[in-house]
Parts: sequence; C-alpha cells; structure tokens
Amino acid sequence: MAASSVKINYVAHQCNNGQYPENTLETIEHLLSTGSPYGLEFDLRQSRDGIVILCHDEQIGSHPIHSLTLREIRSLSSSVPTLEEALNLILEQHRYKGRIFLDVKSIYTRGKYRSYPKIEEKIIRLLAPWRCRDRVIIISFDLDSLCRFRKLHKHICIGYLGLDLERATGEYFPSSIFSWLLEVDDSIELNWISLHRHLLLSEIESGKTSLFIHACHRRGILVGAWTVNEVFERNQLRELGMDAIVTDTLHRVESKKNCDRCMSV
Repeated sequence: MAASSVKINYVAHQCNNGQYPENTLETIEHLLSTGSPYGLEFDLRQSRDGIVILCHDEQIGSHPIHSLTLREIRSLSSSVPTLEEALNLILEQHRYKGRIFLDVKSIYTRGKYRSYPKIEEKIIRLLAPWRCRDRVIIISFDLDSLCRFRKLHKHICIGYLGLDLERATGEYFPSSIFSWLLEVDDSIELNWISLHRHLLLSEIESGKTSLFIHACHRRGILVGAWTVNEVFERNQLRELGMDAIVTDTLHRVESKKNCDRCMSV
C-alpha cells in the first residue's frame, strides 16, 4: 500500500515525551510546537454516550470508561480529550505531516475482551474529512476489531499489536508466534506489526527476529517495537532493520539524525 514517505523512526508512545501527561492535548501541543519529526501514538476508548476519547486505562478511578458519559469522564479528569479534538489540533492547527498511530482499546469484563460498540465506524467517520488515510495506522490487540476496520475500508492501514497472543488465540506459543502472525496477515492484510521488545530481543541470537523482519518486509509489512526506553535496546533493534521504535523517552533521543530514514506504508 503506497503512501508518502515520512520520517518516523521514533514514535511518541501515548503522545508522551517523558515530560508531559500522556494522551493529552497539552502533550500533543508541546510535541508539535517543537517541530517534532516523530510519529504520534495515542490510545482510543469510547464513553457510554458513544464519544471516542484518548485514554489508555480502562478505568478512571474505580469507574469503567464504558460506563461513563463524556461529561462524567471530564468531571473526574478534565484533561481527557476527544479524538475529534486531537485530530483538529494535529491536522488543522499544526498541519502535522507525520504518521499517526491510533491504538484502539477493548473492554475487559468477566475475563473476556470485547470491542466498544461500533467504535470502528466512528473512527472511520472522524478520519474521513481530513483525507489523512496515507498517514494513519489503526493498531490494536483486538483482531476482530482489525477485521471490521478492513471490511469497512479496504485501503486503510491496519496493524496488529503483540505480545498478546493469549488474547488472540486463547493459547500462547512463543516458538510459533512469528509464523502465526504471518498467517494473520494472510487473512486480514496487515500493513504493520508492532511487537513487545522482550519478544524481539529474546529471539535475536536464534535468528528468528531477523528472519521475521525480512519476511514482513517482503510482504510490504512494516515492523515496530514497543515500548523501548533504554538506549542499548534501541540500538540492538535499529540494527535489525526495525522500521519504528515506540518510546516514552523522546527527550533521551540524542539527535534528530536518528530519524533520517524514511518509511512508507
């Protein structure tokens, strides 16, 4: 899937640069006002009244997000923005040209995960006016949700997040996760796979990590690692040809030269 090249070797996890609150307009404003060349990633949930918001945690205090209206959420945490507000800030006010990762969360109840009702349709609708399809990647642990995104929009970029194989299959097979992920691609046409750093680092000596990255690249899939905050781990992963590294510590990234390699989806 072709798109314009953007420099995003590093991605701000939860729009966090290590100095401001995560998933807030304040943090986004700070990152963009500095002319940040980095990708942006933030978490999406849905209020009881169907508003898509930026929030990582499933609860605010003891209250599940899905049980609260937007007004109730803001009475408990006034800094919670809506996706519409974030897109306006990023794309209208700052005219940001980098990559945006939307991490679509699920509801966990009674030992099972389920999607927020029709959240996929609402996100697609909110993105439509901006014509930013080539710069947005929908990512999630929830394969069912990714399948719905793909059915709703054939050309939107979607990506699977791991390590969370238990959630996807009910079982966990570390030795076969790489081949399993390629089978997932066969079924829903992934553009992006982002794996936990521990998995990628643990299979460097066996050669499985390198083989997996090359297999993904042959399919046109980009590969990322999350959440990588230590310099020595970043260096190991960059040497493997990783396309992007998701981090909480952009303030520790020594030079913008590290972001010179372009990537496209």
